[in-house]
Amino acid sequence: MEEKNSKPIQGQAEPKKNRVLFSNIISKILGISGVVLVILIIGLGALLAGHVWNPSWNPFVK
Repeated sequence: MEEKNSKPIQGQAEPKKNRVLFSNIISKILGISGVVLVILIIGLGALLAGHVWNPSWNPFVK
């Protein structure tokens, strides 16, 4: 009887482990891409704001 009880428990534990693993990976990917996205938005916003406030300023011209 112990074997019958242990098999469903193992079967239930594995999908939970996989779900936790996938959710951790997805959350890490979203976290990293979220940080990169915020940095890009801030950088592009700063370039756009600098150009709007001073149209003659071009950061790409040396």
